[in-house]
Amino acid sequence: MFWIILLCHFIADYPLQTDAMVIAKKTSLKGLVMHITMHFLTMLVMLCAILSVEISVGISLALAIGGFHFVIDYWKNVLSKLKPAWVIFGYIQDQILHYSSILLVTFLWQEFGWSPFLEVSNPMIVYAIGFILATHFWFVTERVINYKNAAYNQWVNETMGSRMMSRGVLYSVVIVGLNFWSLVVIAGAVVVGWNDLESTVRKQTMAIDFIGVGILIVVTLYAVNL
Repeated sequence: MFWIILLCHFIADYPLQTDAMVIAKKTSLKGLVMHITMHFLTMLVMLCAILSVEISVGISLALAIGGFHFVIDYWKNVLSKLKPAWVIFGYIQDQILHYSSILLVTFLWQEFGWSPFLEVSNPMIVYAIGFILATHFWFVTERVINYKNAAYNQWVNETMGSRMMSRGVLYSVVIVGLNFWSLVVIAGAVVVGWNDLESTVRKQTMAIDFIGVGILIVVTLYAVNL
């Protein structure tokens, strides 16, 4: 259950969260409620519509996670006003609190007699988490870490599409399995990424992206075999 809820968290917090929603949740209670509603609905659809969990159980889990998420994001907004320079710290503590709340809820799920909370019922759930980490999560985290460097962040935004595509293709193909055609796909992704990068940063950027994806693949395979 932990991996399912974690996947829902990543889906709602990254691919489904636009820059406009990020601003809205920081500046108004209505925006924050809309963000939490997105998390609630994502979990409800995943648990009840896709995994056929009982509706009462699905609603209970979605409400619990949504409640924690609201408190954590509200606290992050308060912290950003008290300490506006703590951007990186705010992001890191926000992530730690979210993962801790998911662990707590899923641990209680186990204690009440349901399935083991760290059991991997379907490896595709973990693979999907790894894919989001390699693409959207990486992109957002890179922007946060370099928030003071406006020029670098502009470059990150401009190269977002090709770099996310290259990392996503590399991660997916290696997870599926290496063969002649998968190597052709990887080569194509490298060419696209290489052409979209400035000549002065090509080697460094591609090396960082490929090493990072390699680490994610190792971690994903380890998690699947827990």
